Amino acid sequence: LAYSNQYQIGIEEKISTENALGQVIIVTIKSLPSTRRGALWTSSYLYLGFHYDFLAIGANQSLVRNTTNFFGDVDDTQIEAYDAGLPLPEFYQAVHDQIGPLGTIDLIYVSPPSDLIRIVEDFRANIFGALVRTTTLQDTVSAFSTLELFPTPKKWQNTSYSFLGGNMMCEFPTRTNFVQNLFGFDDTCSGASVLDLTMDAYSGFFAITIMQGNIGTPCDLVPQLHHIQCLQSVTSLQSVFPLTLSSFNVSLSKQSIDLLSSIAIMQAVDNGSSIILDQQFLLEKSWAFLGWIKIYHWALNQREVVTFQGDISTMNLISYRYAPLLSQNNATLVTGWTQYLKLCILASSCAMAVVGLLCLILYFWYRCPQETHWFLFNRIVSTSWLNRGLMALRSVVAVLCLSTSPILPQALLPGFSFLSMQRRPWWFSGILAGETTWITYIMHELLHPICSPCTHLFAPWSSFLAWICVAILDFAHPIVIKASIRRDCHSLNMDEMVFCTSGTVVVGSYKRVLTIAALNIGSVLLCFFISYKRQTANKAGIPNLLLPPALIDFYSQSLAEFNHHLYIDKVTAAMCGVFSIRWGNSSFIFDTKLWLTIRHSTLDFYSDTTSIALPHCLQQQYSMWHLPSPTIQTARIWQRTITAFGFCYLVLSLASNIAYISVVSINLDNDYGWAGYNITGMRAFLANTFNQNLLVSQKASIILND
Repeated sequence: LAYSNQYQIGIEEKISTENALGQVIIVTIKSLPSTRRGALWTSSYLYLGFHYDFLAIGANQSLVRNTTNFFGDVDDTQIEAYDAGLPLPEFYQAVHDQIGPLGTIDLIYVSPPSDLIRIVEDFRANIFGALVRTTTLQDTVSAFSTLELFPTPKKWQNTSYSFLGGNMMCEFPTRTNFVQNLFGFDDTCSGASVLDLTMDAYSGFFAITIMQGNIGTPCDLVPQLHHIQCLQSVTSLQSVFPLTLSSFNVSLSKQSIDLLSSIAIMQAVDNGSSIILDQQFLLEKSWAFLGWIKIYHWALNQREVVTFQGDISTMNLISYRYAPLLSQNNATLVTGWTQYLKLCILASSCAMAVVGLLCLILYFWYRCPQETHWFLFNRIVSTSWLNRGLMALRSVVAVLCLSTSPILPQALLPGFSFLSMQRRPWWFSGILAGETTWITYIMHELLHPICSPCTHLFAPWSSFLAWICVAILDFAHPIVIKASIRRDCHSLNMDEMVFCTSGTVVVGSYKRVLTIAALNIGSVLLCFFISYKRQTANKAGIPNLLLPPALIDFYSQSLAEFNHHLYIDKVTAAMCGVFSIRWGNSSFIFDTKLWLTIRHSTLDFYSDTTSIALPHCLQQQYSMWHLPSPTIQTARIWQRTITAFGFCYLVLSLASNIAYISVVSINLDNDYGWAGYNITGMRAFLANTFNQNLLVSQKASIILND
């Protein structure tokens, strides 16, 4: 693959995550745009490109050797003159003499050998595993600070030497008395920096592991200012090496060893008489420890190796280490719906807590009545004070939690984090399993008209059975996260943009969702069929409709009846949203569900200090007014008139809704509420208007409708 820095190749890398609903969500982990570097295209000095060769040579000349009009027979410096200009600067003259003519030096990108990649992957897996297990290694890594070393090879430590850098792509390098940094893709050739090497604990461990602890004295190559710090850091890594990776197997093929042995760093050295393009090979004995650190960076794509192939000689050179680029991707996860779920769960929990506190206050206020139905609290309050939608939502959230792997991010050390699966405690599984049983409560209410005679028999047992089964399932077989890495890439125009899909992460199981739902539904049906034959006869009379079905299902066993009235204690009545109020000599019933106050004269109820007696709905006596015949006729006409006006109002209301939708849809076509706004016309008009005014003034009022 030819190497060039004409374009900053863009990349867009994504992974897919699958949640408990089976929904696949694409997450962008890298997003960098492609950039044309323009004047920073420095690799053109070495090889401009085949299409430019035709522009470099004269008319009617050929690029093919041994032809009658071969350009080299006329003037073999034409391409070099077109590319770099003549006469060549002293540095490029040295490149011309020792590598080959400029404009004809091929740059070939070199990929890390596959067995080197395998060794680095195995090393990282072993070192990270050892970090989790070994506290000594944890202490060493946490105490190790990243070192910025400035080594100088022994062969270049002559104080009489001057250096012109290690980047052949810079036409006019700065002459210095120190060894300069290496070449790089984004080197702007605007200044000189000292040769540096960044060593962290992992790269240092890798070099020690590859060399089996026999690293020599690499700290002798760094300046005296950093010598002690370098020595202390390397010694600390060597001290824990026998405890961690001393048995790590390192085996490279001969082809890989030959390639690694040929990789070097280059420096243009002026020895006083001439400029020499000298090389320091990475695996040379005195430089090997530092060389393996560079190779480790190369395997992690933090450096790159490029072959500079000229007509005279070839060099395999490694670049400087690239700083990580901040990805410009925007968040691709839509998390707004989770906030709505959180608010709904919080609202329902707070509402039930407030009602529970109110019931406790009433319980002690009325001196602890024995008939209070505390075991029916969830059933009654969820329907009287909340609604089935919120309760169903609580079940859905609990089911999704139980169907998702319990993973937590762990930050063992600064810069080292991983995902760890942690089993839920038994009590936590029990709480979530209990929340899923709201499904059974909803089914009990939905089935109430069909199976009301035996609801009080099977409902508690079905909820208990569902809770036990779901809790055991989660505790015994929690969902395990699954991840697969398989990078599949395609490019746009070869050197412009790369699009990659790199892997899949499965954090939840939709099968577990279906299993939990089936356990809840199945437990209700199973217990219903078992208790069907034990059902009792229907009670005489229908209980008062102010009471929710959750209480009516169970009242036959626990609530007292007398004279066609149903007696419930005031705490249970509060759970149902029914309160008895006495104001002077008058008694009222306030129902929170209807938000209605009912007088004693309207509803034949009784109230004492601790209980309320509500009449059966079919036993309520209604008083009939005896009106004279003409009055009845007038009332009928009035009633029909009101009905007609009501029907007309209904028709007009529906018509106004349709008209409102048709009118407001024009304003809702965009996020600004601007009728008639469009991108192609209005946006261009606004941009031109503002740009024109900004050219002539810094502050002005613009009338857009003039």
